[in-house]
Amino acid sequence: MIIVQVLLSSILVSLRLGSYTYTIMTSGNLNKSINERLIETFVLRLGIALYYFSFAISFYVSTLTSKYFRDIFWKRIREFYRYCQRLRLIICM
Repeated sequence: MIIVQVLLSSILVSLRLGSYTYTIMTSGNLNKSINERLIETFVLRLGIALYYFSFAISFYVSTLTSKYFRDIFWKRIREFYRYCQRLRLIICM
């Protein structure tokens, strides 16, 4: 489980690093077209989003790979649903 987390995190961080490296290396090129700048900005923002997603990887990897975590997760979802149902009954009265 930890190996999968480390691999996914390193891939996501390397994507961000690659997009920043490309942006810095081509920043002196003033002859970029609108499409090239648009693609560069999109890839840069995608890299940033994936970088922040890497902080949530442990939850997803644990939930997908361990039956214990899945059972606890579904138990908490059911408890939260029941809590919302009780709140709705109290509010409607």
